[in-house]
Amino acid sequence: MSRPSSAALGVVPVNERNRLAPPDGMHPEAAEIWRELVKSVPIDHFHTSDGPILRSYVEVTARIAQAQANLRKQTITKAGRPSPWFLIYDRSVKTQATLALRLRLSPMSRKERKSTARSMRLYETNRERTR
Repeated sequence: MSRPSSAALGVVPVNERNRLAPPDGMHPEAAEIWRELVKSVPIDHFHTSDGPILRSYVEVTARIAQAQANLRKQTITKAGRPSPWFLIYDRSVKTQATLALRLRLSPMSRKERKSTARSMRLYETNRERTR
């Protein structure tokens, strides 16, 4: 029986069981969003300590979908006022954007600080050259 090479020992096997699972008692729609989100990023992106903020993000995302569905049905109430779902939608989208940054889900938050600083220096240098 041969020994595994040092290269083979340096590879960590990836399997779906290592992904962060939705917490018990989560609404089925939110749990599905959770699973899709966790599956869409590298396996080591989320840690157990991200669970509470990830849950908030997923629940807000589900609330946005609910608000959109209700707004498709009725945008103006019988009293002639805008639907209260507009306010729910607006606040939820703002919360979602903030949580996405914290969870490093947006393009800017995924960039490393060094590469961002380097990009800014290159941008400023090129801008000065074109003047």
